[in-house]
Amino acid sequence: MAARQRCVERRSGHHRRSHPPGGRVEPHLQARPAPAFAAGDAWAFDVKQPHAPKLARSPDRGAWRWTGEGADWTADFAADTAIAAVAIWHDCPPGAAFTVSGLSDVGAVLWMRSATYRRGLVVLVLEGQAAVADCRRVRLSVAAAPEGSLRWLWCGVPWSPVWPLASVTLRESWFMQRGPQTARMIGRGAGGEIAWSVEGDNWLNSQDWTDLLALLEYLKSQHDEPFIFVPNFEAPDEARLTRVGADEIDLSDADDFQCDRRLLSVRIPLAAVPQ
Repeated sequence: MAARQRCVERRSGHHRRSHPPGGRVEPHLQARPAPAFAAGDAWAFDVKQPHAPKLARSPDRGAWRWTGEGADWTADFAADTAIAAVAIWHDCPPGAAFTVSGLSDVGAVLWMRSATYRRGLVVLVLEGQAAVADCRRVRLSVAAAPEGSLRWLWCGVPWSPVWPLASVTLRESWFMQRGPQTARMIGRGAGGEIAWSVEGDNWLNSQDWTDLLALLEYLKSQHDEPFIFVPNFEAPDEARLTRVGADEIDLSDADDFQCDRRLLSVRIPLAAVPQ
């Protein structure tokens, strides 16, 4: 936020002024003839940043925007943190460049990786030969992206079941606004389904279900927060931004829950999120 704003107390209405990024805001009160100020008066100041960098911390439909061709966004962690994947939900034009860097606690660059552009959602996998060192900070540098925005930046270690086999269905979705004789596309997305089945010898065990249930509980408690599903880490271009597509999940067990072990059949529908 920029330069200075002179705030004048008024008895009615609002005094609003917008500012370009950078600088600071300093409120000032100016005396006016009585009764502009009276004993016991109180004032509240509300500063809004509709395109602040912090909006990229959660997928709540807000967006961080910048002026010019691009900008840097840095996340600081309390301790050295493992990073096995980075996901970028963005609204940047074709040709935009994304570079992700891991930094030490003193700002030294430990590693740097470029992410291939993909419309709407970019996923960078940092496992196997692409694995990187733990870091105290992650910096995303965006270039060649005038009038672009970043909706969400996720980085960390994604959940994956110990028993990795699952039946996966992918779905392409178009969000349409329809009239009596016409239709207009207003959004694009991708969803599908993840399923584990005893019949297919790709069941879910007890620990995997415990971990998955904790993830589902978190997503639902965060107002049905979206998440990123990557069917195959070797094919990050198939990643999709989805929501859990149901409010109830059914379980069945090979032994009808009569034994200590669990061999579970579970289906998780994935609802597309418009991009």
